[in-house]
Amino acid sequence: MPSHNGTDDDWLETLEYLPPEDGQDGPPSQWPWPSWQNRVTGDWYWQRKPDPCPVKALGITDAGEYVFVTALRLVRRFTTNGLHSTGGPNDLFGGKLDWARRHFRRWDPINNKLTGALNKQQLMGAMIQACDRVGYYDNAVPHRSVGTWRGPDGDPVIHCGDAILYRGEVFEPGETIGDYRYVLGPRREAPSLDWVGNRGFRLKPGPLSDCLKVVARIGSWNWLDPEGRDLFIGGICCDVYGDALHWKPHRFIRAMPGAGKSTLLKYTRYLLGSAAHDVQRNFTRAMLEQRFSNTSCALLLDEMESDTDGEKLRRVFELVRLMSDDGATGGRGTSGGQARSINLHGSVTMVATLAEAWRPQDRSRIAYIELGRLRDREGHEDKSQEEIEREVYAEATEMSAGVRARILDRFPLFRENLALVRARILELGGAPRDADQLGYLIAGWATMTKDEPLASVEVEQLKRFTPYIMTLAEEADGTDDPSECLHTLFGLSSGIFEQGREMTIGQVIAEARDPETGARMRNALGGLGLRLNRLQSEVDGRLEAWSEAWLAVANKHAKLEKLFADYAAYRAPKRAQILSGLKKTVNGVPHVPKRAEKVLRFGGVPSRAWLVPPIFLPTVDDRDDNDRVTDQ
Repeated sequence: MPSHNGTDDDWLETLEYLPPEDGQDGPPSQWPWPSWQNRVTGDWYWQRKPDPCPVKALGITDAGEYVFVTALRLVRRFTTNGLHSTGGPNDLFGGKLDWARRHFRRWDPINNKLTGALNKQQLMGAMIQACDRVGYYDNAVPHRSVGTWRGPDGDPVIHCGDAILYRGEVFEPGETIGDYRYVLGPRREAPSLDWVGNRGFRLKPGPLSDCLKVVARIGSWNWLDPEGRDLFIGGICCDVYGDALHWKPHRFIRAMPGAGKSTLLKYTRYLLGSAAHDVQRNFTRAMLEQRFSNTSCALLLDEMESDTDGEKLRRVFELVRLMSDDGATGGRGTSGGQARSINLHGSVTMVATLAEAWRPQDRSRIAYIELGRLRDREGHEDKSQEEIEREVYAEATEMSAGVRARILDRFPLFRENLALVRARILELGGAPRDADQLGYLIAGWATMTKDEPLASVEVEQLKRFTPYIMTLAEEADGTDDPSECLHTLFGLSSGIFEQGREMTIGQVIAEARDPETGARMRNALGGLGLRLNRLQSEVDGRLEAWSEAWLAVANKHAKLEKLFADYAAYRAPKRAQILSGLKKTVNGVPHVPKRAEKVLRFGGVPSRAWLVPPIFLPTVDDRDDNDRVTDQ
């Protein structure tokens, strides 16, 4: 028991500390008092039974502050003055001082009772010693609030605000699981479960029929194709898993006027329950970062329009991209010199009636799905808002806890489906990014609709999702970043004139490919940081014809940099990296660039270069009245 130091009018008692006996952690047999602390472990005992302190010490900061998880499960910092102030004990112990009064009042062995008032000095001295025992606190342990997170072994950690559920065990806010501290958050409805004892739980999944009701309800909207509908359904499954997923697949729903997009988002919100934040209609990137920091719940964004502020939409898309894998984390300084942390996780669903041209980095991280007008759907019946509230939303609310429990319980099945789907997408010609973005959504749909992994015939049928494989779609229409970089190059002014008209670089290349008349243009290309490069035929070893020559693009060349002055994204060294990703598949044969084996000269300037296959180059074979060259 700690020593007690009082005033002249109070009492004074000093007791020596006795360590525990061998083979036990509690007080030694000769210890006479009810209160005892193991000074090695910091554990407290009352009447020889463990009596854990409701306050958990986290350490001392370099500013001399003492950090605790208070009895109210809040992470708080206290100065020495704060601890010893009038309200210090109540702040630390959440207004309940029973534990403090047991261990920090004098014990009268004759009358066998506690005497005197709470000794605040001794109490706070013990709290400071507890912080010293833990050591330096540098806030390196990241904090996590409400949502679903990935645990140390990959299984979901479900944070309900006042309770954290993980692998059948219930943890209190303030406790650390793996490398993260799960702090107190706003109370959220847990998935359907049964409590087991004081610190255990067991998920109580709803029936598969409830998930099939969700599938049928989502199908009542007018999706432009069944694949888009299924991807949206799979997204709901991924929303429930939150940051437990290594990849968060975002969705953008382009909805025609009268498509019922707001009703769709509200239905999704009611169904997801605590796994989603409220639908946001008036928002900015900064607001999303600040309001939902340290959370891992689905974000539902309505009216993602950009007609009034295109920059706002761009900033929001930047945030969404960051949330795809490890979340939007890090920090940012403000104009006032203060630091602001960013820690936002989860998948995002956006709906809008308009959609601007997307950047390639957006297309690879956000599934684009289209929704038609409800009245154009066969058999559609208009419902009043009152009917929607009573039927649609009420149904979602009633099923929410059971559906979420079922999805969480089927996480191993989701993983199994994901492995099958990813392999199939790669087999169909998709890139690893497609296997993530599209694969997670399809795996979610499969997990929502059946209790067994996809059968081999069902995996084969996934070919129907080919239009959503971005790598193949962009390769077909030339909208990927490497193709856009090349097309931008072809459209630049060359500074070369023919018959009084300035030629584009694409026109110069087309003329240079002519074996008979292209010599002048071939010489001119060098001054632009370009050249046609004939390779030896793999069949007979002869040099290829000029019409089959590859286009060498210098990695670094002053003229090229000047030509790309208005296109910062395509300047060196980014340009070489981007062009190296060109790909076009013809009759099952891929055509890709390759690095030049030696340094080439461009108008006398030496440089390394990438060689672009001739299939990508313009030709003069097709002409019309307005343009001298067209693409093959």
